[in-house]
Amino acid sequence: MQPQVGTTRRTRITSSRLLRALAGMVFLLSAASMAESQEPLGPPILSPEALNRVPQDFAGLPSILDDDPFFSPLLWPVDPPQGYTGPSGILPREMQQDSHFVPMEDRWRMGFPEWDRYGNDHPLDQDNPFQPGDILNPYRQNVLKGDYPILGQHTFLTVTAIEDLLLEARQVPTPTTPFESTGDPNSEEFFGDPDQFLLANNMVLSFDLIHGDSVFKPANWRLRVTQIFNVNHLVVDELGIVNPNVRRGTARTRADYALEEWFFETKLADTSPDYEFVSARAGSQFFNSDFRGFIFSDTNRMVRVFGNRNVNRDQYNLIFADQTEKNTNNFLNTFEDRHQNTFIANYYRQDFIWPGYVAQVSYHFNRDRPSFKFDDNDFLVRPAPIGVFAKHNVNAHYMGFAGDGHINNINISHAFYWVLGKDDLNGIAGQEQNINAQMFALELSYSPDWLRFRSSYFYASGDSDVFDKNATGFDTIFDNPQFAGGQFSYWQR
Repeated sequence: MQPQVGTTRRTRITSSRLLRALAGMVFLLSAASMAESQEPLGPPILSPEALNRVPQDFAGLPSILDDDPFFSPLLWPVDPPQGYTGPSGILPREMQQDSHFVPMEDRWRMGFPEWDRYGNDHPLDQDNPFQPGDILNPYRQNVLKGDYPILGQHTFLTVTAIEDLLLEARQVPTPTTPFESTGDPNSEEFFGDPDQFLLANNMVLSFDLIHGDSVFKPANWRLRVTQIFNVNHLVVDELGIVNPNVRRGTARTRADYALEEWFFETKLADTSPDYEFVSARAGSQFFNSDFRGFIFSDTNRMVRVFGNRNVNRDQYNLIFADQTEKNTNNFLNTFEDRHQNTFIANYYRQDFIWPGYVAQVSYHFNRDRPSFKFDDNDFLVRPAPIGVFAKHNVNAHYMGFAGDGHINNINISHAFYWVLGKDDLNGIAGQEQNINAQMFALELSYSPDWLRFRSSYFYASGDSDVFDKNATGFDTIFDNPQFAGGQFSYWQR
């Protein structure tokens, strides 16, 4: 078999050389016949018209005299790229030199030939390939959502606008105000009308400037700013709910602005040729310390050092959070200090024992320092107005093990946390308390085909004797659990 392949290849090369020789002979014979003819058929090859001709602006086959220095190359048309690219940040440094290669220095804005696949001029109600984009169309490639660099070849800007509206009609146990007044004189003495209506609207505008090819490697640096304008409206049917002053009525409307995210990120080091890195991020940022947000899930002031190792099989985080107060009515950030600090360290390993299963170990330390706070609606929130409501200090250590993924054909998500620490003056017990509490969550699901069978279980320890010196009731730092229904679950709302 091997000699036959070599023979065929030599035959092709010989045939190609023979064709080139025949073409050259035909060209020379034609030139000789033209020279001997009494009536010339046209101007000579090196006439001024040929030397000074305007370069062609259309695509064609390269000339047989393409290597002749007296002939200009064919200029191939440059097709525009898809989507809305904006102006290029690259100045061309090289011009086209021959008919075979067209230099394209902006590699992100190489175009495609225009093509109307169905011959209907790209109607809005059809998704066609190679369709031109528009600055206001986020469903096509767009420089404003990071598809093309805005500066050079490695700096991208992503602009995100979100309109988030929540309308909620609910019935929850609502106390009456028997010592002051009530809107319904014939109601019970303790529980009143449970009807409530909530409107919460967030208009979010975010700017994310990233330097680096984030698809292939971590960013060299990043700057992000997210601002939120919120309008919220609450209507209840009992007095003393929207404000302790019953003269404020049963409805409340607030409008607020918050600078929710503002941080700068930079890469500290590349630790291997496999895109392993160490980066740091400082400023107000979002962080979720586990898979389901059981212990700490918040956007707040933090310094975060993070990276990966073992070809991205392992990831780790080191966090120090200096938390700020939240707005009373919309839970957005303010610039007022909360007097609470949190340190977090966690480590993830992918394909732990089973392929597709991710395991995590974590440690949280929370120090809630003594403080005194009335919220924006004039309610006392810290210290809690129960028992001995005096300023006190809480130090808590959380040790946890969590996992998420699948073990063979069973999907699993679980978490276990054990918290130890000290409360130097518990409001209910009226004395110092030693903290010793646990939490466990497990969610299993099975999908044999297009159905999913899921079961969730959650356990948190309680306290059977609140007046001893042991606090065994479990509490979190700042949770936002996405478990057993997530934010739409009645129990988590």
